[in-house]
Amino acid sequence: INGQPDNPLNEDPYYSTPCTFNNYKNAIAIVGSAEKPVKIYNTLFSDNSAGVNAKNADALSIMSCSFSNGSISYNINVHGLILDSCNFYRIENNQFSGIGNGIKIIGKAEDNNTIRLNTFTHLCRAIEVYGTNGTLNLNDPSAILTGLQFECNEFIKDSTDIYIANQAVIKRNQGWWQKACGNYFGDQSCMHFNNLNTQKYLYYFYDNNISGQMPSRYNYLFITSTTPDICGERHGYIGDSYYDMQATISNYEDRYDDHLELYLSALDNYNATYGGISIDWNNVTSLDESSNPQLFDLIQLSELKNILDETCIEAIHLLGNATEVEITEISSWLQRLSSLDADLLGIHYITQGNDASQLQLAWDNLFQAWSDISVDDTTEYQQCLNYLQAWARDTSSDVNISQGAIDTITAIANSNITAKSYAVSVLECINEHYPWWKLKIHTSCNWVVPVESMSPKKETDQGQTDAIQLHPNPTNGMIEIQSNNVNIKQIELFDIFGKLLIEKKANESTVTLDVSSYAKGMYLLRYTLSDDTQQTKKIIKE
Repeated sequence: INGQPDNPLNEDPYYSTPCTFNNYKNAIAIVGSAEKPVKIYNTLFSDNSAGVNAKNADALSIMSCSFSNGSISYNINVHGLILDSCNFYRIENNQFSGIGNGIKIIGKAEDNNTIRLNTFTHLCRAIEVYGTNGTLNLNDPSAILTGLQFECNEFIKDSTDIYIANQAVIKRNQGWWQKACGNYFGDQSCMHFNNLNTQKYLYYFYDNNISGQMPSRYNYLFITSTTPDICGERHGYIGDSYYDMQATISNYEDRYDDHLELYLSALDNYNATYGGISIDWNNVTSLDESSNPQLFDLIQLSELKNILDETCIEAIHLLGNATEVEITEISSWLQRLSSLDADLLGIHYITQGNDASQLQLAWDNLFQAWSDISVDDTTEYQQCLNYLQAWARDTSSDVNISQGAIDTITAIANSNITAKSYAVSVLECINEHYPWWKLKIHTSCNWVVPVESMSPKKETDQGQTDAIQLHPNPTNGMIEIQSNNVNIKQIELFDIFGKLLIEKKANESTVTLDVSSYAKGMYLLRYTLSDDTQQTKKIIKE
């Protein structure tokens, strides 16, 4: 969404006439867009329950927009923007004002994300945060401080400027000794920084040379002055001059290379000095550099990592704006982020390219890089991805989605694994309101449920799953599927993009498949037993 053209050539930096959304429950609802770029520029939102309600959107840019609620009766559930389990976003150069709240952030996203150069005026809560949006396990000696941070924003006459709920997590340090975070807090706000997570003090760095940067009303916050701030002379909404700050891919490459060397050197020094030693966070009572040398070095290391991450995120957004997305180049920038969520997002991009060998390599690399994630965990995530890709490639006007597909994704949404949030967003997108009281967005895509009449399948328990034997696996030709308890009723073999390759009916305890004609890589075998239990397993073709 980029405004409305007065003439077709007036596109730099955006069309001169803004789009307008007025009096909607959700003016714009974004569900499960994942890697697909969503750009909302130069748009006016007024008197909506939510201007933008985004769930599982990892390539979201919202810039040069205005969110205002002046006519709605006071309601704490009114928001300009809701970010639910979103990551790697850019929320910059916007204005939020009026009754209700500005930005609500929920769900989980532990990576570095920044909300900057926005102005918040006359709001109940300008920014409110719930869920895990920062490094959770601070007792891990190797943990780098990452998470959500606020830079160069302006807060004027809000009831509460920044609200961190009990048990919510953001980046532990806001700014650092070499750069203040540069937010401006007006005198008439009742509370500047209300951190209700009593277990996690936050460290806030302000520039004492600039009036209004020091928060004077706060909870569970250590504050210290430093100079200069990170913003230069730019604070809050800056209008068209924001676009003077844009860079090219070449600029990002140079910036990344310059800071990578500094980061690797700092990382080596930190490990050599403090390797295996955790910070005693309960005894950190000040931000005095001389009394906390390890904390000083950790924050310095974390901020170098943050510069690298911000460079990657900005480069990814710039590449995503291109008419033809260069998947290999975007994947390269995602790999540099060195996070599980970034690697999963990279797999989304690779899936678009329909290169089975490249996709299998990406999954193999993910398992090597993140040893604490299980094969079962990522298999469930992959199932959601495969369903979406298969449905997206269906060229008919209505896409038929089987009850079996819904049952599988619902089981994942019921779980407590990596794919849970993603599965819920898939169900929301096909209007399968599961469970309806937990959903934040109700919307429909052009996907129809279901033409195929099928009774719900029962998920197998662990004992039943072990009763099915596949051998040999990996295989270079024939594979035997054997059930020790009940007969096998049906076998289906899919490629990693969800395409059905083999469908075989049976009523036997042993079924043999010939996969010799298929390319090397990973395949999904779904079997249905005579008692209607159903499960999917992976097959590796060598």
